[in-house]
Amino acid sequence: MDSKTSMWQMISVVSLIIAVVALIMPFVIPGPEGPEGPRGAKGDDGADGQDGDDGNDGPQGPTGAQGPQGPPGAQGLTGANGTDGADGTDGADGIACWDLNGNGQGDIATEDINGDMSVDVLDCTGPAGPGSLIEIDIASANVALTGTCQQMTGAEIWINVTGAGIITIMAQVDLDIVHVMGTEDYWRLLLSNNPGQCLTPEWRHDGSIPSTWDSDTVAVHASLTRTYSVPGPGTAIVYLNAQMLSGAGNGDEMDNANIVAVFYPS
Repeated sequence: MDSKTSMWQMISVVSLIIAVVALIMPFVIPGPEGPEGPRGAKGDDGADGQDGDDGNDGPQGPTGAQGPQGPPGAQGLTGANGTDGADGTDGADGIACWDLNGNGQGDIATEDINGDMSVDVLDCTGPAGPGSLIEIDIASANVALTGTCQQMTGAEIWINVTGAGIITIMAQVDLDIVHVMGTEDYWRLLLSNNPGQCLTPEWRHDGSIPSTWDSDTVAVHASLTRTYSVPGPGTAIVYLNAQMLSGAGNGDEMDNANIVAVFYPS
């Protein structure tokens, strides 16, 4: 091999080395950083990772404000009735309407309001009202009719008036008159404020049986009325009196009497 050939071989080898070095140098010695390129498109989201372990519970928070009251619930079923309790002890008896002093006894002097010598419900009177007042007396006693004026036992009426006004007294009386033919029987009944007073011409009933009638016991039903005024409050008492003016005899008597008193306030 001549020298000329050897030189070209050497030059080729050197050229090859230079070329290899030129290729390797950029990886061995980096050049300056180039400008940032444009941002690429957003890639797809990656798959969710696995849940991590639960952390520790945090501290309890403060109590919240009370919420609004909820609607009432449905009414429950009615429970069974309980057992009846034992009866209580009887109370004391009340005071009778006629027992004005509350002593449990009938006191004739102060509680026999209707004057029939007995204290009972007929003597019960309440407070007077603003309207008319009515009192009733029923007398049943066989009182002999004689030539002397006398009151029929128990035939009297009391009425407590509240003020000025008018009192009307109405009486119905049953008599038995033993008539003897040839004798006139003549009697008088009177409503009076005084017992045994038969002279006042008003408020009376006069009756008679002619002497020509056959002898017999005659039943007589008589009616009489008295009306008078009172100036103010108080107690008015009216008596039924009777007298045989002629023909008095054994068996003449008053049997029954019903008396009604009505007060009309003015």
